[in-house]
Amino acid sequence: MILDTPKQHEIHNDDLDRYFQGLKRALCKNNIQVIFSSTEYHYKGDANDNEWTPKFEGKEQKMFLAKPQVIAFHYFSTFISKLFS
Repeated sequence: MILDTPKQHEIHNDDLDRYFQGLKRALCKNNIQVIFSSTEYHYKGDANDNEWTPKFEGKEQKMFLAKPQVIAFHYFSTFISKLFS
């Protein structure tokens, strides 16, 4: 299950925490994994949880994907031609 956190500016962090803790208990009983994304809320997990933190600078917060890099057309076209030949 993949979730984006509800509108964080409208929900208090304590309420979000209770929601995610309850969701975790329910899903663990059925061996279901959940992934959620959050910018303002920070989930305090346990030894069974993993946290992936973004590494790239963004305008307002860190991002998982970096700014696209420009590849010289010559190298790209050479790569594509070799790929399909």
